[in-house]
Amino acid sequence: MNDEFYNKVDDILKKDVRHLVEADGGRIKLHSIEGTKVYVEMFGACKHCPGIELTLKCSVERILKIKIPEISSVELYRK
Repeated sequence: MNDEFYNKVDDILKKDVRHLVEADGGRIKLHSIEGTKVYVEMFGACKHCPGIELTLKCSVERILKIKIPEISSVELYRK
C-alpha cells in the first residue's frame, strides 16, 4: 500500500465524511486499502444499523470516488 494514497483517503474521510457519520451517532475509521479497494470500519450507532450498506455506498463511497476516481469500491471491514 502506498502511504501517500492511504493518507489522502484518510484525510478525505476525516474532512468530508466523518461529520456525516458522527451526526447520526456513529464513527468511521479507515482500516486498509487493497489495490483500489478501500476498507473502513464503522462504530457506534452505525455498527448495527440496518442502513449501514446504504450509508457506505451512497455517501462514503460516492464522496471518495468523486475525490479519488481511481478507487473502485469502499467496503466494510468485517473481523
